[in-house]
Formats: sequence, C-alpha cells, structure tokens
Amino acid sequence: MALLFEYGKWQSIVNKNALHQMLKSIWKQRMFVETDTELTEIETDNHYQPFLQFDDNQIRANNFVGFIQNSEEVIEIYPKVFRQHLPNPSKNEKMLMLRHIFYWFSYCRKWNLPFNQASLDTID
Repeated sequence: MALLFEYGKWQSIVNKNALHQMLKSIWKQRMFVETDTELTEIETDNHYQPFLQFDDNQIRANNFVGFIQNSEEVIEIYPKVFRQHLPNPSKNEKMLMLRHIFYWFSYCRKWNLPFNQASLDTID
C-alpha cells in the first residue's frame, strides 16, 4: 500500500505497467460534467493520464486526491495541506484527514469522480 500526498515524494510500486494502463483507461472513459469542456492537445494523447507521474517503478501524485486500487496496488492520495503536519499518519489521523475532505465536499458544487465500469462492477 502506498500513501501519497499531492506533489509529494516518490513511492515504489509493484507493477508500473498494469497501473499505468488502468489509469489511462479510466481517463479515456471519463465523463465531463460540462459538455463544452475543451481538451488540450496533451489530454487527447492516448498515453495521457493526469493522476500520477511515473518514473521507473516509482510514482508521485499530481493534482488529484482519492484512492486507486487494482489487483496489485492500493494507493491513497491525500491533499498536500496535510503533508507537512502528518507525514506518516496513523489510522486515527487518516480518519481525521478524511473527515476534513468530506467537510470540504459538503460545500463543493461540482464533483468530478472518474470511475470506469469495471471498477463499479466489483463493488457489492
């Protein structure tokens, strides 16, 4: 399991290729809330995905917060505002960070959660 903060340190992962392919697939299948959203040239590239940066078998989070899971990896990405105060959070501190995030969601007008059908099918 990897714990990342936005724009934080590099972390090692098990299978770079599988994770990268999954993230590209999710990005290609995303649905925009606004239909008039224009994509930049890099976003239309088949290899583009904005969630993580890859370097060999290491990853670093970009400007996204959330959880990523495939058959070999579980990755938690938290906002950069928590990085300085909680570099190695305990379970209770993670719960506190999640409570903050859900509080922020309570006054957020637009959510953009990129799910793909395969990930939704596995939820019971």
